[in-house]
Amino acid sequence: SSNPSVIKACVNKTTKTVRLSIYASPTYCKSTEVYRFWNVTGPTGLTGATGATGARGLTGLTGATGAPGATGAPGAHGATGATGAPGATGAPGATGAPGATGATGAPGADSTVAGPTGATGPTGDAGPTGDPGATGDTGPTGDTGATGDTGAPGADSTVEGPTGPTGDTGATGDTGAPGAPGATGDTGPAGGLSGVTRSTGTTSGFQGNDGLGSTVTATATCASGNLVSGGGDITGNNAKHYAVLTSSFPSSATTWTVIATQVAGSFASGNPPSLTAYALCAS
Repeated sequence: SSNPSVIKACVNKTTKTVRLSIYASPTYCKSTEVYRFWNVTGPTGLTGATGATGARGLTGLTGATGAPGATGAPGAHGATGATGAPGATGAPGATGAPGATGATGAPGADSTVAGPTGATGPTGDAGPTGDPGATGDTGPTGDTGATGDTGAPGADSTVEGPTGPTGDTGATGDTGAPGAPGATGDTGPAGGLSGVTRSTGTTSGFQGNDGLGSTVTATATCASGNLVSGGGDITGNNAKHYAVLTSSFPSSATTWTVIATQVAGSFASGNPPSLTAYALCAS
């Protein structure tokens, strides 16, 4: 029977291709496949961490002003109070007789309050002259007087006056005439090479029965001039005898030497190679 909570499939062992089938089983899958199954619903995951507190939301808009409330009903009128009775007007009283004069009182004690100021007396005689007052502050400086006339010239001085300031630099003078040419120097030595020639040297051949490691030597000599370089050439290498250049050097100031060595072949008799030396001579 098919279990709806399980996914069944056959997976190719080589290509890993998945073939879903509700009939998949170890006996249903081919020999080239392997049976696999998965639960439709996986296990419940762990509870996620609590999220950070969200930012505070914006302040909401001010609500519309509510409609005015209905006017309340007027209160009931209070009852009118009773009017009070007016009071009676009183009659004016009779004027009383003056009272008798009282007896004179005893003298009062000395008063501590000053009496009123008396009238000003006549002016007294002049007093003696007072001491001189202190010296007053210095008055402001007066204006400068007019300049006097110029005095007569003095006699000739024998003392030298101070040195005057340095004058401006004069203009640059004209360029002088060119000097006479100097004497010609001595001629230097000739440089470089005038020519290079190749000198063909001796030719040395291997013997027909020479074996592995056999050597031959050839030389090339410069008849005139200086030895610059040199080298060698091997001709006639074959399957029986095969030689290579193993040494190339100047053996003197005018001679170049080369050496060849047999390194391979059957070494059977016949057709051996040969070595020729060359030198480059400078004049």
